[in-house]
Amino acid sequence: MPADTTIHWHGIRLHNKADGVPGMTQDPVPAGGSFTYEFTAPDPGTYFFHPHVGVQLDRGLYAP
Repeated sequence: MPADTTIHWHGIRLHNKADGVPGMTQDPVPAGGSFTYEFTAPDPGTYFFHPHVGVQLDRGLYAP
């Protein structure tokens, strides 16, 4: 990504350091940097994720 970002997950119970809310649970991943989100999805269901930085969500950066 050319800008800082995070990923915020819905429907998945995971630890705060990977929750993706900058300034609350996770620092933004810097442009050109990396962060490995590693977890097991323990519950059946429908999940989705999206960023919580700037206008990235408004520009369609989300996925099922």
